[in-house]
Amino acid sequence: MKTYVGSIQRKGRRYYLVMAQNGHQRWLALRTSLKPVARIRAAMLAPADSDNETLWLQQLVRLGDNARHELSRRRFADILSWDRLWNDFEALSPGKIPSASRPSYERWVQLLIDAVAELRLKVQGPVQLSHCDAQQVAALLARRYVSAKRMLVFYHRVWRTLSLDDAVWKDVRVAGKASEYYRRLSVEEVRRLIAYFTSTGRQAYADMVTIGFYTGLRLSDVAELEVTEVAQDGAFLHIQPNKVRNSKARTLTIPLISRARACVRRRLDEATRSKPQETDARLFLFPSNVRRRPSRQLSAAFRACHVLKQGSGRASFHSLRATFISMMDESGIPPHVTDAITGHAGGGMHARYTQPTPAALLAAVQRALPDL
Repeated sequence: MKTYVGSIQRKGRRYYLVMAQNGHQRWLALRTSLKPVARIRAAMLAPADSDNETLWLQQLVRLGDNARHELSRRRFADILSWDRLWNDFEALSPGKIPSASRPSYERWVQLLIDAVAELRLKVQGPVQLSHCDAQQVAALLARRYVSAKRMLVFYHRVWRTLSLDDAVWKDVRVAGKASEYYRRLSVEEVRRLIAYFTSTGRQAYADMVTIGFYTGLRLSDVAELEVTEVAQDGAFLHIQPNKVRNSKARTLTIPLISRARACVRRRLDEATRSKPQETDARLFLFPSNVRRRPSRQLSAAFRACHVLKQGSGRASFHSLRATFISMMDESGIPPHVTDAITGHAGGGMHARYTQPTPAALLAAVQRALPDL
């Protein structure tokens, strides 16, 4: 039943409540892209009489941010369901989910749903999940999956995005397995991976490995490199990492040397030749079929080249990041210079104030990284 005066209008991806008061239009942000949720929030924020602006302001003060959040959570509980958990998270996510990370995230949501069903938890929807239930889910995932810790961090993010009680996942811990890390790769192992992709006619993946080795970028950042992120002279990349794009609006300046610069130049030429007709379309260095699920092809290549796990050290594309940082440290490059390239938040006040020049970053990478 409609309990508000005015109309709900969509502007961009978000809905607004448009009210006429004292001869002027007032647009009130409902902060959602789902129309059912917009109706609920409009009913909470709008008074019965739109001409009484004092009543409307009193209602806003009386509700307060915490009360509005709690009311929204309770009324939104009837809409949320396990079957739509991924779709609702994707729709409400503040930033675009990287295509390289999307398959893993979607699979993690399905693993959560399967775990709740297997444990026979008496919860009708995500909003009813308690901290005790989350701990049981975490224990089940920890027994089966190495990436259980990262999955719990992701679930915390899903609950926060959906305006649910994210404290459910805040203090959940997993135990019973030794912590693993990404081991560094040898130069010979990196060469085997590049030769494998080149010999099988998949040059795009060989370029991914080369760029990852010389820049230390994450897979999602390499796979979604855009033409606009490459400097005009082709010597640097200027990117905002996908992992912290919404929390740390910081642009990284990453030097391109040796074969990495040649790979980026080749990707630029191919992307320009296949430029779409729409002038406002985003232009990526790698084609869509390579960006869609690069981890599957890369994992198969790691197994085929016998670049495997050693003890507690995992071997994957992220190992190239560990290799890059290790080589920079061994060459005597100051940690704050490495952090300026990788985007890591270094400790101490020094890391907050130091700002290496692009020339210093280029000299550091040239000094540390060998030629493939």
